[in-house]
Amino acid sequence: MDGGRVARFGRARASLPSYPPLPPPQIDGVLFVKIVDPAAASYGVSNPMAAVVALAQTVMRSEIGKLSLDKTFEERDALNDAIVRSVQGAAAAWGLQCMR
Repeated sequence: MDGGRVARFGRARASLPSYPPLPPPQIDGVLFVKIVDPAAASYGVSNPMAAVVALAQTVMRSEIGKLSLDKTFEERDALNDAIVRSVQGAAAAWGLQCMR
């Protein structure tokens, strides 16, 4: 065998070729954030920019996980709106405003 898997179909056997795993898709994004309350940004969270980035990444993964790969490109505006709404809700307590 060439390292592939063997599949059994009744009494017949077929050797299935082994392919290297596909890498996960790489997705980049830009988020515009403005500090509207410096005191809340300083004391609400230890690193507000890192917190917003982590939150945006989490929301992006969650929203993209709900869609098929083909739909991710078609639903860009809906993804943007969902990410901005989610980040805006949490970032307000940290003295930040998500612009887009």
